[in-house]
Amino acid sequence: MCVAPDQVIYVATDGDDGRLCGQLTPCKTIQHAVDIVGRPDEMRKIIRVRASATAYFEHLIIDGKAITIVGEGATVDGSSVGNRTIIVVRNGADVTVEGLRITGSGGSAPGPGVECQGTADQSSTLRLRRSTIAGNAGGGVSLSRCQFSIVNSIIVGNGASNSLFGGVDLGGVSSQGLYEIQFTTIYDNSAATDVVSGVFCGTVLVPLRFANNIVHGNVVRGTATQVGGDTDCKWAYSDIGPQAVTGAADGGNNINEPPSFVDISKGNFHLEPAWPHKNKADPAAAVNIDIDGDVRPQGGRSDMGADEVVAP
Repeated sequence: MCVAPDQVIYVATDGDDGRLCGQLTPCKTIQHAVDIVGRPDEMRKIIRVRASATAYFEHLIIDGKAITIVGEGATVDGSSVGNRTIIVVRNGADVTVEGLRITGSGGSAPGPGVECQGTADQSSTLRLRRSTIAGNAGGGVSLSRCQFSIVNSIIVGNGASNSLFGGVDLGGVSSQGLYEIQFTTIYDNSAATDVVSGVFCGTVLVPLRFANNIVHGNVVRGTATQVGGDTDCKWAYSDIGPQAVTGAADGGNNINEPPSFVDISKGNFHLEPAWPHKNKADPAAAVNIDIDGDVRPQGGRSDMGADEVVAP
């Protein structure tokens, strides 16, 4: 986004929370940047988190504020904050997270990587853009009475054999609003026996349509499936398997084929150029970039998942 530098709060691992959080005088922690948003003398609401070889070891609470956090490759690691969720959005907060890698929640009773909570009277809002949620023992993204938009993101390797969920857990949807998951790769997440490990829909009272995703290869135990729960969650133009999806939206156009990633062992979830299911996304899809900022589509139609294959 194009924003004047004086409208941005800057954070860097070599910064200092005693500074002004300016472009040349960045803060050290993201939580400090969050805390100063909304002060009487502070008009800035955009936080720029500079990428570094060192992660930001933090547990973030965003309470009732409207904030945009732009990371562009920065990592927020929860391995040093015990069992707590790494990012908590609550009490009517309206938060956009773009370009962050969120990883490392653990401990004996770990929280998920990201949690968005609302109430019966006031929902919170979370937008995940071009972000990676990976390696969180308590699950990937938990959404309860929260409006959400998850686009061009990768949610992989979250959860464990005793987890309450794996990739995404959502519920408390009673009316129409901002509810979308599209162009997102959800892979190799894990949950307890008989628990949906990819995307689980809890209480959903209105029809939701999720499209252009890869939800494949999540670890299932017992009677579990890749996606499931409330039947008002429908899937279209997505690669879901090996347990196929039922109740597809608008005819479905879903496929069930193992995706071919460049190098899973190194966390590279870009698609191989020869992936046989390129150009299978919804022809009407309006998202015009992928997780890397590459233009969509490269062919006649966009590719499913977070990555758009770019011809060499």
